[in-house]
Amino acid sequence: MKTVWLVVALLLSLSVRVAEAGAVNSCNLFAFTGVAEFQLNTMRFLNTGDVIRPNFSFGADGITGGSKGIVDRVRWDLNCLTQGLPCVPAEALVVYDGDSTITSTCPGITWHSNGSGNEITFTATPPLELPGSTPAVCKMAFNAHVAKLPSDGSQSVITVGGFRAGDAHCDNGLASLWTDPLPVWELCPTCKGGAVCNQQTGVCEPGPTPTPSTTHWQCDVCRQVP
Repeated sequence: MKTVWLVVALLLSLSVRVAEAGAVNSCNLFAFTGVAEFQLNTMRFLNTGDVIRPNFSFGADGITGGSKGIVDRVRWDLNCLTQGLPCVPAEALVVYDGDSTITSTCPGITWHSNGSGNEITFTATPPLELPGSTPAVCKMAFNAHVAKLPSDGSQSVITVGGFRAGDAHCDNGLASLWTDPLPVWELCPTCKGGAVCNQQTGVCEPGPTPTPSTTHWQCDVCRQVP
């Protein structure tokens, strides 16, 4: 009987070692994109000058063969025809409002950007560490605004955020790639003839009727006065 149990123990030990040898390391880091909560139930269609406040939510899923991830930088492509990183640029409609608008709940981390071009790269100082299996570590947000409406009459802008090669990695030596399209920004049409955009429906509607001017007469000498 002892011999049987010894054989079973040896087989179990061998099975564990084979499973460990066959385990594939993984590095699952993410930067979910979104929009500030105060904008979720406000204007549906944006007009020239309207401010947008995108944000990144950082976290990590399982990290096989390691315990944490490291984020050196994260990217945001402003105006896109495609949903990859880098994206194929579209007409420059949305503009980044600068590092002074950045806020972050990532403790001890300062973010700064390259500040120009269609792809804004935000660098973390020091690099942001994400413990494995921690889906909500912290957030980073910033402002942008609609600089102009589309010249071709389209009514939406695609923007994309995430990690490119070399932006984020895990302590098991693997890199992490992540691409997440932000919510598509719906834009007002260019209204003409005094019409204005209804920012709930995206339809041009007649503007307010101007009050007609009235001519007054003062008649001791009878002259026209404004």
